[in-house]
Amino acid sequence: MYKVFNNLLLFLANTIFYIYVFSVFSNTASDLLFSSLVNFSSDLSSIGFPFTDSVSSNFVVFLISFFNTIFIVSFIKLDFNNSKIEELLLEFIKLFLINSGVFTFSLYILRLFNLPRSILIISIFVYPFVISLITYILSTFNRFRINKNKSLVFLGILTIIGLFYGLTFIDFNSTQVTIEKKETAGDDSLLNFEIGDSSTDKTLTCNPWSGSDNYISCLYGIEITEEFNFELQVNNISNFGNKSYLIVENGRVLEYENGNYSEFLNIEDKVFFKDGGEEGLFDIAFHPSGDYFLISFTNLKNGLEVDKYQVVNGDIFFESVLVDVPNNQCCHFAGSLDWSEYFNGFLLSIGDMEANNASVLNSESLNTTSPRGKVILLEADDKIYAPNISSNGSYDPLTNIVAYGLRNPWQMIEHNDSIIIPDVGNQNIEELNVISYSSFSDGCEIGINIIGNDGSEKCSFMTPVSLGWPIYEGPFYSKELNKNTGGDLLLDEKNVTELYLWYDTLETGDYVKADPFLIQSSKEPSVYYNHRPGNNIYRAAIIGGDVITNPESYYNNYYFFTDYVTLELFAYNLEENKLYLFPVNNIYNTNPTSLRVHPSKKDTLMVGLKSGQILNIKLPEIPKLEVDN
Repeated sequence: MYKVFNNLLLFLANTIFYIYVFSVFSNTASDLLFSSLVNFSSDLSSIGFPFTDSVSSNFVVFLISFFNTIFIVSFIKLDFNNSKIEELLLEFIKLFLINSGVFTFSLYILRLFNLPRSILIISIFVYPFVISLITYILSTFNRFRINKNKSLVFLGILTIIGLFYGLTFIDFNSTQVTIEKKETAGDDSLLNFEIGDSSTDKTLTCNPWSGSDNYISCLYGIEITEEFNFELQVNNISNFGNKSYLIVENGRVLEYENGNYSEFLNIEDKVFFKDGGEEGLFDIAFHPSGDYFLISFTNLKNGLEVDKYQVVNGDIFFESVLVDVPNNQCCHFAGSLDWSEYFNGFLLSIGDMEANNASVLNSESLNTTSPRGKVILLEADDKIYAPNISSNGSYDPLTNIVAYGLRNPWQMIEHNDSIIIPDVGNQNIEELNVISYSSFSDGCEIGINIIGNDGSEKCSFMTPVSLGWPIYEGPFYSKELNKNTGGDLLLDEKNVTELYLWYDTLETGDYVKADPFLIQSSKEPSVYYNHRPGNNIYRAAIIGGDVITNPESYYNNYYFFTDYVTLELFAYNLEENKLYLFPVNNIYNTNPTSLRVHPSKKDTLMVGLKSGQILNIKLPEIPKLEVDN
């Protein structure tokens, strides 16, 4: 019985210690912790594990505490009364190794990646001292106890006091980060949300806003119905003519029209994908003639590949590989394709191909000699001359960059001689960039010259636009944003990047640090929003987006997009720079992956979900404004 109480106290000490550790995580890196728990919850859901709708950091605390206690009881013998110094030191080292192994292995298995390393290291080194101190107190009491019965009573009282303290004085709700999902409307329902006119839902309210000051109001009146269910993850939807092309992650393209679909293309043997990852088939874009198209995907080497296919009399033939960007990381491929009327070629978005904060170490998104973190031109004759921004000046900048300084530009499109680029944020900010091509700088404005065919220098040419990542996240200086959110990976106080702006060849050594130039020249987003606007709301991962172009529609020239976590529908008036929000009941068990205007139904949006469902969101003829209480 005495050992039982000892073990309970040990488990309690483990629990209180790790509750405190995770409370620090939640205060300093809550977004990272939340996204990690989302990964873990998704893994549990994929194997049919119950209770994935309420995974919290306290669950992780319990697992770590339980296994730490089991291993310490089994393998550690800290006997302060009878052991020699060297024996105690050996047990102390074993205690350190057991906790380090259990803690780090638990974080890895539960996919809790990229938590602040400073807190991880401190907690690992502090833990053995805390447990050793508790063990010493218990052993001291054991040495001086009067009799066994009284010691059991004392330990029982001590355990009860400890439990009371742990349950009463520690605010579990304030220290934990929790994933919450509401119950579905019905067990047999394929749609995990309520169908119908949102304006009739008395409980439906808009979440608070925290972001750009062009937000106007909440709107009501949308109707949501199911268009189709393919039971396979739809990564994207692309429209050409009156047909929609559904991009299935495993390598299939389905041609869809009027409720019927057929397989248009199958390249499963060329596509690398895995459940829960960002890999797979990304997009398709047609030449206006319909004679050929491009398709983007992760190839079997985990690189971003773009292939060109010819269409001859309805038959499809592979022609060539246009792009193959190698990748040794996990994510941020982007891979959006769109035909550009302005450049008479294709646009391709490429992510930084980095995991979370890793991009602040090499700043490749701002390196103009690399295609990563860019929107580039394909199959176009126009050249766009970028400033030479790199770490060593050994290579010439690319001449097909439209925009650079991007993290994960998923679903960029061109509209009316403008490029619209949503960019998925890191820890704090989601952003939407709407940039007119006419606003792009020329070389004369930024002091860039090239040698013309006649051998003379000239500066009158189009240069790409910088959107600032990782110097900026949204309109904010990333170093300031990340001070309290795991920003220990940032460089010194004066610089965010390791890049230089090269004005001339290496022989002359004419170069300066690139950060001041990039800070001055980078464009602010048209729309941005914070991950945590208040009221325990968490937004993350902007999912673009399409524009309604119908002069007869109330929403003519409105750009629509959604959020991966909250599933809210955003409506951005491009002409008036006004942002509106349609609330959607968050009763999903899945997340949106794409949004397009329906090719044949007026004022209707098509939203693809990870589950394979295609939703129709019918907009009201005139939206209902938010009613003040």
